[in-house]
Amino acid sequence: MRAKQKIAGICVLACLFTATTANAQEIIDADYSAAMISIMSEGEVPQEEPVQEMEQQNVQELAIQKESYTTDVLTVRALPGTEYEEVGKLAQYTKVNVIGVCDNGWSRVQMGSGTVGFVSNEYLSDIVPSGAQNIGESLGVFTVTYYCACEHCCGGWSGGPTASGAYPVADWTVAADPEVLPLGTHIYINGHEYCVEDTGSGVSGNHIDIYVNDHSVAVNNGVASAEVFASK
Repeated sequence: MRAKQKIAGICVLACLFTATTANAQEIIDADYSAAMISIMSEGEVPQEEPVQEMEQQNVQELAIQKESYTTDVLTVRALPGTEYEEVGKLAQYTKVNVIGVCDNGWSRVQMGSGTVGFVSNEYLSDIVPSGAQNIGESLGVFTVTYYCACEHCCGGWSGGPTASGAYPVADWTVAADPEVLPLGTHIYINGHEYCVEDTGSGVSGNHIDIYVNDHSVAVNNGVASAEVFASK
């Protein structure tokens, strides 16, 4: 039924468009008629495009170049504010290049990966934090998991010493691939110091297993990725 109405409308307008007399003016403007025929052929009157409102930043930014350290684990945002999209994370005590300072308490930083984003000045320090003084170069991004001394995690080695001979200590002992991180290596993850005291068939390459006291903690912590730093 709707298609028939469209065809009828086009025919009426076409007839009106061609209806003229020797002594009379054309009753319909040609451009207007062509536009109306096009509208009728679509079956509806087009509406104006909605104006997409873009939020105005109204933030002044001063271009600078300096190095700062993060004092906590930081979320990096696409724009200077907590409401904006997350584009990355920075570990605690990470040295970053600050390339701009905004007047709303945020700074533009460039991460080691080359990604540029914004972080709150509240968690940046121009002075090397005491916790960062022993942190050396980045060893790269590792997969991080957790284990305990139960049979499910350690099998026949449950309750025994680690591969180094020492008994594991929560939030200190980690298991790693000895070809990547030899036993006795001290590392930092998110500003916290650990020691490689264990190995295992489940850790190879860039994979670290952090020891915890309880199996439920090991399960609930799940799997994550983190940048690992050497100790000076």
